[in-house]
Amino acid sequence: MSEKVIKVGDEIDSWCTKCKLMLAHTVQAMTEETIEKVVCKTCKGKHKYRPNIPKSRQKKDPNAPAKKKVVRRRKKDPAVVWEEALEGKDMTLPKTYAMDAEFTNDQILEHSTFGIGLITDVRAEGKMEVLFKDGPKLLVCNR
Repeated sequence: MSEKVIKVGDEIDSWCTKCKLMLAHTVQAMTEETIEKVVCKTCKGKHKYRPNIPKSRQKKDPNAPAKKKVVRRRKKDPAVVWEEALEGKDMTLPKTYAMDAEFTNDQILEHSTFGIGLITDVRAEGKMEVLFKDGPKLLVCNR
């Protein structure tokens, strides 16, 4: 038995780029024995012949080996960063936070809600970044 010779006008299955399914198509153009263009019988869309389902649409083989997981570094716990930042600092007289008070970088601050913090950046627009045990906070200052 010989294979059927495909010619223009014949029906063939192809991946339809509009319908996103393997569907019946009509061969529209060929070069030698290669199918170039097809027309979907469902949506009438014309496109390049695609004999296979794209890899992105194929179902995963349950027996295939699992992909290696990318190991991502975890961010340090804010409490650990806070403890490391306060190491060696004089914590005996922290300055009490007030919106109208003036602060400087590397100053120890006591906030009524967040607790003890280290001022890491005093900005010109009247804000400062303070590192507290539960993470950095942006506070108003110098007002």
